[in-house]
Parts: sequence; structure tokens; C-alpha cells
Amino acid sequence: MSGRGSLSATLGEIAEGVMAATAGTGLRATKVEFDLPLDIVWTGGDFIAGLPRLVTRTQFDPPPSRVRMVWEAQR
Repeated sequence: MSGRGSLSATLGEIAEGVMAATAGTGLRATKVEFDLPLDIVWTGGDFIAGLPRLVTRTQFDPPPSRVRMVWEAQR
């Protein structure tokens, strides 16, 4: 991921990464499940999201949100 973008774009990049990782391997991803920390900001329009920029946090930093998502192919 290259910085912060809309939440939908960030989730799309995650899905594209999974598909790219399985390309050419003869494997087909039928279910993708993840639980990630994301820094999410709402500015009144789209939600802006990205992976946390800080590895360590202080008492002054807000905790990251958690996003858990499951994508599953229909049979």
C-alpha cells in the first residue's frame, strides 16, 4: 500500500495483492480472511484509511481501528 486513500481503495489493494500472490501458482483463492489494524479518519466524505504509520504508540496517539473482513467466492 502506498499511503492513505479511501477505505474502499485500501481494501481493493488488499484484494489485488492476494490475487497477485496466487497468480501463476495454479492455486485459486476461494476465501480471503484478514484482521488488520488500520488508521481510519472520516473527514465528512469518504473514510480515509491506511496501515498504521507508527510501530510504537504513545499515550497521546489514538489506537488504530481493527478491520476484519471475509471475502468468499460463491460456489
